This record gives sequence, structure tokens and C-alpha cells, in this order.
Amino acid sequence: MTQQMQDVLVRCIERLSAGDRVDDCLRDYPEQASELKPLLQTTIAVRRSCSAIKPGVEYKARVYDYLEQLYCDRQARKGWGWSFFAWHRHWAVAMIAVVLVLFSSMGMVMASAGALPGESLYTIKLATEKVRLMASVSDVHDAKLHIQFAERRADEIAWLAREGKTESIPALTDEIGNQLNYVIFGSRAMKNFQGGDSQLPSTENSWMGSAEKGEVTEVIELLHQSREKSLHELNDALSQSSLMALPSLEQAIRDTSQAYDDTLLMLEGD
Repeated sequence: MTQQMQDVLVRCIERLSAGDRVDDCLRDYPEQASELKPLLQTTIAVRRSCSAIKPGVEYKARVYDYLEQLYCDRQARKGWGWSFFAWHRHWAVAMIAVVLVLFSSMGMVMASAGALPGESLYTIKLATEKVRLMASVSDVHDAKLHIQFAERRADEIAWLAREGKTESIPALTDEIGNQLNYVIFGSRAMKNFQGGDSQLPSTENSWMGSAEKGEVTEVIELLHQSREKSLHELNDALSQSSLMALPSLEQAIRDTSQAYDDTLLMLEGD
């Protein structure tokens, strides 16, 4: 999400709290309307689902302490500092993320875990993944999350193939490759590369440069397990898919296998 879009979202959330309608915000921000609409609808849905939840005082205090420590750890690791006003400005966006995480046990986020592209809860599923990355306190943990998200994309491909819905399979396959690239280089380096850098980032500048040997070994082991699990799921779907879905699924299997192999080659070759 761009800085401009984030500012617009914060302003619209404040307006919704004051009684404005979604259509009022969309009319005032026509250039951002297509991206803004699902975000505002998700905000309203979360509020409605959580309106009856009344956490106790003790629970609120524990959550506040946890979030404060999480935020401080994250900023200390990055070496960044936000002023009070900057933090306040982004609070509305942060609160959406907090609600999604804290109230996952209440049903909405848990229900979204099995959502597929094109379904209404899929946006919440992806948003929850981003929240988990935002809350991560180490680059090694980031890498583990990206491995998990690559597995999710493989599961989604398998489910879509079984249902004969192949439109999203190529994009999901590409996303597996993206997630595995993040495992090697980290999100920040890959964003710079995708933004126009001419050369792929060096592994010397990735999280591996500062990680302990045991941590790198653990990530490699997780990758091997993830590769086996993802390819097993995709190959299992071959026998359960229609003939029309087979070409897309077979290509996804080839590309996914190659993406895992390339990632492992780079990590094990260091």
C-alpha cells in the first residue's frame, strides 16, 4: 500500500466512524475507489463482527503491553523511529490489523484461512498474512512465514484445479516464486528489485549475512519439508482434476518445483 493510499484509508476510516458512508468516501477519492472499496468494506465487516466482543480490563492490558513491546522490538531491530504524531496518524490502519489478529478466534479470520481467490474472505486472508509479517520481530522469522505462505498458494492451486477454476493458477504460481525469493533476499530487497533495480540483490546483503548458521540450516530444512508438502498436494490434485485443468496444473507443478530447487540451491550453496 502506497503512502498516499494509506493516508486516504486513514481519513476514510475516520469518516466512517463519524457516520459517513462508504459511497461518500469513494465519491471523494475516485482515483483510489477500486482499491479503497474492499478495504472499507472489510473494516465495516470487522467492526460488525466484533461489536459484541467485550474484552476484560486485564486482557486489554496484556494486549496493550504485548503490542507495545512488539512495536519497540521491531523498531529497535530496524533502527527506525517514528514520532508520536506519525504513530498516531497510522493508528487507524494499525487497529484494523490488531483486530484481525486478536479476534481470529472469533471466526472471521479463521474462516478466511480456507478462502480461495475470488471469494469474499480471500482479502482478509491476504491481509492477515501481511499483518503477521508486520509483526515479525526477525528476518529469520520473516523467511519462515514466507515459506508457509508459499505452501498456502500451492494448496490454493490444488483446490482451484480440483474445482476446474484455472484462471488464477498462473498468478498463484508466480506468487509461490515471489514468496521463495523473499525467503532468500527479504521483502525490502525484493521490493527494490521489483521496483526497477537492474540486478537481483546479493545474498551477502540478505538476512543470511547476519543469521546464525543454525538458523540458516533450520530455514533450509523447512524449505525441504515445504517442497515435499507442496508438490505432494499439487500432484495429488492431478488425479482429481478435470482434463481442462491439467495443463495449468502441470505447469504449476513444474514451475513450483523449479522455484523450490532454485531457492535451495542458493541457500545451500552459501
